[in-house]
Amino acid sequence: VSKTYPLKAGPGRTVLNNISYHIRKGKIVGIVGKNGSGKTTLLRIIAGLTKPSQGTVAIEGKVIAIIELGSGFHSDLTGFDNINYYAQILGYTAKQVEPFVERIIAFSEIGTYIHEPVKTYSKGMFLRLAYSIAVHLDADVYLFDEVFAVGDNYFKEKCIQNLLELK
Repeated sequence: VSKTYPLKAGPGRTVLNNISYHIRKGKIVGIVGKNGSGKTTLLRIIAGLTKPSQGTVAIEGKVIAIIELGSGFHSDLTGFDNINYYAQILGYTAKQVEPFVERIIAFSEIGTYIHEPVKTYSKGMFLRLAYSIAVHLDADVYLFDEVFAVGDNYFKEKCIQNLLELK
């Protein structure tokens, strides 16, 4: 895939140029690069949130992406209510999510704040809830963009261990 963003003062800025990669099931891949190098753009294209300028992406299975912290949450709803809200955006029904609600809440470790509106949450609390929802739903591909940058060391380690278990 390639992605070029048009600019008012020139021909455009190419952020991805003929990227081609095949990832086998069960693999964990990290994308590393400088700010502005196209990492987030590539993840957004894989997730189907952005269209490439050229090329296509083929994914086998269900994709869950946490690319922009807090996207998919309704700020006026409580964390508890956002579990179903966010899951529905990801394509799951309330009935499919119901068996995982208690595990999602426990993994997030946000305690009684689960019953407070998410607009009162810190970035770390957003991360904990979003990550907890994403990894407790059944998906084939998980995309994370800098989500661990806002978490404390304890939760980062917990997430890394969890990702290894998912693998």
